[in-house]
Amino acid sequence: MAIGSARVTSISRSGGRSATAAAAYRTGQKITDERTGLIHDYTPKARNGGVVDVAMYLPEGAPTMTTAELWNKAESAENRKNSQLARELLVALPHELTQVQRRELVDAIAGAMVERYGVAAEAAIHQPGAEGDQRNHHVHLMFTTRRMDASGQLTEKTRELDVKPRSSAEVRWIRGMVEESTNQALERAGLDERIDMRSQTEQAAAAMAKFDRGPLPLDQHADALSRFMASQWEPTLHEGSDVTAAKRAASRRVEPSLSILAQENELRRDSQELAQLDAQIYHFEYFAPLQAAAAARQQEQERQEQGRRLSELRRQLSDARHAVDQAKAKAAVLRGHLNAAPPPFVAEAQRLKAEAEQAKAEAQQWRAEHPKKAWMAEKLDRPLEVDRVAGKAAERFNTSPERGQALQWQAERGELSAELERIDAQYPTLAKQPGRIEDELLLHYGDDQLRQDIEDRLRVVHGLERSMDAERRDPVRGVRMELVERLEHCPTGTDLVQVYRDAERLLKRAQRLESDCTRARKLEMLEATKLVLREAHSLIEKSPQSAQPELDEALSVIQEQETQNRKWRGMDADQWPALDVLKHRQDAASDLRGMVESRVRAFEQYSDVPLQDPSWPDKPKRGPRPG
Repeated sequence: MAIGSARVTSISRSGGRSATAAAAYRTGQKITDERTGLIHDYTPKARNGGVVDVAMYLPEGAPTMTTAELWNKAESAENRKNSQLARELLVALPHELTQVQRRELVDAIAGAMVERYGVAAEAAIHQPGAEGDQRNHHVHLMFTTRRMDASGQLTEKTRELDVKPRSSAEVRWIRGMVEESTNQALERAGLDERIDMRSQTEQAAAAMAKFDRGPLPLDQHADALSRFMASQWEPTLHEGSDVTAAKRAASRRVEPSLSILAQENELRRDSQELAQLDAQIYHFEYFAPLQAAAAARQQEQERQEQGRRLSELRRQLSDARHAVDQAKAKAAVLRGHLNAAPPPFVAEAQRLKAEAEQAKAEAQQWRAEHPKKAWMAEKLDRPLEVDRVAGKAAERFNTSPERGQALQWQAERGELSAELERIDAQYPTLAKQPGRIEDELLLHYGDDQLRQDIEDRLRVVHGLERSMDAERRDPVRGVRMELVERLEHCPTGTDLVQVYRDAERLLKRAQRLESDCTRARKLEMLEATKLVLREAHSLIEKSPQSAQPELDEALSVIQEQETQNRKWRGMDADQWPALDVLKHRQDAASDLRGMVESRVRAFEQYSDVPLQDPSWPDKPKRGPRPG
């Protein structure tokens, strides 16, 4: 798991330290201290691979400079023998990140420090040593104790990091900033690990406070208990730099050393494992049931939310379909009004207008034909008869109530036309809404339910194919096999919804074609029955013994059959009887024709004049009898 650590320390002359020496060690460079003349050479550290990357961060506008220039400036800016020369922020970098991702995290931390305090900083990323913990990736971020201006000069001290309680608050801000930046880097990397910069005591207190708050929902109760149990784990015992150096010296001398400390560490690890086992037992006895109940409650909440969402989608679908139906109905009503014949007052207004225009045209024509008389009438200021007639016709048109009614009717037609255009413009958008809501509704049903519904519809289509003729059956079968193949590729989500849509359209098409085939067969049976009855009727009419009671009874039955056929033909095709009823009627008509033929043959045996069938060849006529 990722470990969070951030510690701020000072580099001061009172401790016999210098900023140039610290910078040379951390960056693995050779730096000459201009104040003392000492040369600090740590280039072997860089050659051995301990230093992974070095970067400098300056305020905006400051000129670039080398490591030696920066820290010699920091040395020369301080005159006192106990001056603080620099500060260092030591941050543990998650080993789960890559080298590039760790560099991006260091850039974020250093940028936040420079922006907040206006200082110059230099970061040196170190990798784990060959003999140490291989997860120990860390960065040394040294920054000046004075702010730097745009010219690169160090100015006033950063007193907010010197005087308490302000310094304690700033350290808390730095640790919080490091925690937030690290967790964001872990999230960007797609990792589930997170760090918590609070101490274990603080984490345990916060978890216990939440745990003891009173009755909580099961999921929150389980989370609080988990955090409290995690905060009780004991930290790993670190041996320190002195013990590590002693162990390395002993290993070089091939001597056993520090065995007592190793045994103590072993005992601590054993006790740590026992504590973890106790925590696991507690987990399975007390926490696991709570966690299971929380999971069950979460599932129930998800089911309820799913049900509410489905109900809302069904309501939206019903409203969308109702809106589409209303738009269609309103558009039909408007078209009916616009296509209706104009009322009588419109025709009367048009007649009056035509009369006024005709009278005006006749007056203009008379003036053109008699210019002198027209000129004389204007000079004498006497109105002409044709002008009086045209004026009266125009006045009759302008003062007629039909004209006002016609104008109002035309205005109403304009409003109806504008309303129809608005509905036609909105209709494509309205028509798409039900389909969009249906797709979303289908997605909430789940892939398994959709797949089952698709298979059921394809089975129904397969059954309908048996009732179709070959011409209609082959295209339907081809589309059905294509859908079966698409379903075998296991589509999910929107792809499966599209297959469902295609299967629904295929089912409606198959039902329509099967109904067409059924109507065609019914029509064929009706036509066959009609033909049989016509032939029987013809036999009776051709028979010379048509007055016989048996043939009269057969004729009444034929007429009743024909009346029933005409009644069926007048009905809608969907109201016709089933195929078995029509088949029974066809068999009855055939039996009736057979009975008529048998009666006719029986009568022919006792008659010299046989029945003349139109399909038989004409027999030669008999001549006159001799004598």
